[in-house]
Amino acid sequence: MHIAAKPIRIAIAGGNFAGLSAVKSLYTHLLATDTYDGTSQAPPNPSIAITLIDRKDGFLHYLGMTRGLTQPSYGNSLWLPYA
Repeated sequence: MHIAAKPIRIAIAGGNFAGLSAVKSLYTHLLATDTYDGTSQAPPNPSIAITLIDRKDGFLHYLGMTRGLTQPSYGNSLWLPYA
């Protein structure tokens, strides 16, 4: 008799520096193959799901805010949408 394994579901709350670092680390260690170079998407693994939960829909680079205030052209690069 074959017993199906329950999928592993991981939820990470907060998506700024620590949250994105946790997602990247888990993604690299759990989903990526040995040839993963960090620039492409790893092949899907139906037994593992990583979900990022954040109240914003993107990443705001807080450390660059002062430069963004003085250089408006740089301010456009401070916001990166998650999807």
